[in-house]
Amino acid sequence: MTPDEYEQVSRSVVESIYEQVEGVRARKVKQGRTNLWRGISGFPHQVDVSVEGNEDLLLIECKMWSDSVDVPHFLTFLARILDITPTEHHRKIHAAVVTTKGFESGVNQLADYYKIDLQRVSSPVEFAMKYKHLFGIGVQDNLNRWSDIVETELK
Repeated sequence: MTPDEYEQVSRSVVESIYEQVEGVRARKVKQGRTNLWRGISGFPHQVDVSVEGNEDLLLIECKMWSDSVDVPHFLTFLARILDITPTEHHRKIHAAVVTTKGFESGVNQLADYYKIDLQRVSSPVEFAMKYKHLFGIGVQDNLNRWSDIVETELK
């Protein structure tokens, strides 16, 4: 799987979970190099995947790496989120980092404090992601058709 395909898989998973939680399709779903969000600084930040609703905005960083996501890379994403957040005052931002591997312990501490979700999407057939109160675990047989999704309401 290429990094672009990994973003597509992550996009499909989060878009599906968004629709299940909100009960409607997202207004706009974007990914890739042209997915730019202007921060309060005026700087245009590239975000791997975004899902826009009327009241919520999901901003997702995808890391298809052979190693765990380290603190410096997480802090780069955090800086993007902190710069973008003031420009989206009419929507709640839900930020997440998805990876094929895990996260360094320092990343977990920072993510807990700043309320950024750490998710796992290992392949098109193995993922675990949450959005709001829904935790989705499932299997997808291609990029367009779900063969199984298990939903669990989070308390």
